[in-house]
Amino acid sequence: MRAHRAAVLGALSLAAAWGSAVTACRPVHAPSLTPTVGAPVIESLSPDTVVVRPGNVVEVVVRGRGFAPGREPGRNTVRVGPVVLAKVPASDDGTELRFVVPMTVPSGGEAPSTPLMPGTYGVRVVTAAGASNTKMLTVRP
Repeated sequence: MRAHRAAVLGALSLAAAWGSAVTACRPVHAPSLTPTVGAPVIESLSPDTVVVRPGNVVEVVVRGRGFAPGREPGRNTVRVGPVVLAKVPASDDGTELRFVVPMTVPSGGEAPSTPLMPGTYGVRVVTAAGASNTKMLTVRP
């Protein structure tokens, strides 16, 4: 407790020295993983575990509701961990969409893409109405 109190007092002293106003200390919260009102809802991923190897094309079917219907071009964005898949089409009733699991993750710069590593990745669907809940996709070697 003394160490915590000393750290808080040290931070307050540092803020005062910089001329900052400190009004309250509160914990930082992670962004919500629940969908916003009117946003799409993912009910299931099929399959929810995939094996990604060179030469394989692995398609995942996302079932739910509230996806932006339409085929050309799609109006849904699917986020698979760090990968963003834009213009993904959905069924005419907005209850199903499909995407191919990417084999690589873009570097975001001039560096080459890196392989999608084995692990568990959150999958979300984003439309003009908001972002969906998150379902987990496991990638195996």
